Amino acid sequence: MTATININKLRKGMFVDLSKSLFRNPFSKDKFLILSEKQIQKLLHSGIVYVTVDLSKSKEGASKSLEKPKEKPVEVSFLPVEADNIYNIGVSL
Repeated sequence: MTATININKLRKGMFVDLSKSLFRNPFSKDKFLILSEKQIQKLLHSGIVYVTVDLSKSKEGASKSLEKPKEKPVEVSFLPVEADNIYNIGVSL
């Protein structure tokens, strides 16, 4: 599985694919594992804004920042309405 992310979300341990980038790649390879902050800085200075990350080739835990937080279920409660007042609820003109 791949994901296109902003360069600011890039972390060590992520496997990047720059083969589709419109900018010049400062590295000799288009696909590689990010091993240091220096590599990230090099990409930043090259003008690259978005990179494709191959999550299946990234190190375990490197892509945790990309995962969406799990949504908690929302509890909905209804207030009882008396049958006599049901027609009185609403907007009056």
